Amino acid sequence: MVRRFVTEELDPHVEEWEAAEHVPLHDLFGRLAELGLLGLEYESAYGGQEAEHAFTAGLARELERGELTWDVDQLRRLAESAQDGDLANVRAALGDAEDSR
Repeated sequence: MVRRFVTEELDPHVEEWEAAEHVPLHDLFGRLAELGLLGLEYESAYGGQEAEHAFTAGLARELERGELTWDVDQLRRLAESAQDGDLANVRAALGDAEDSR
C-alpha cells in the first residue's frame, strides 16, 4: 500500500513540486492519515494502529524509496503532534518544513 502511494501519488508530482518550490504537505499528510499511516504505534483510543515500531520504520523506508525527500524525524514529530491533538505544533512544523526548502 505504501509503495503504491509513493509511486502513484507522490512520484508523478515531484518535478512539478520542485519547479513550484512547494510541496503540498498539508494534503500529503492528510492523505497519509486517510490511509491510516500516521501514528502507527499509538493506541487505537488515540487513532493509532497499536503497531510495533518496525511498522513505522517500514513506512519510513518505503517513503524514502520515492523521489520526494522526507525528513523522517519531522514525520515522527508531526505524527506525535497530530496524535496529541497539538494542531498548532503541526502547523508550525509544516510551516518550518516549507520555509526550509
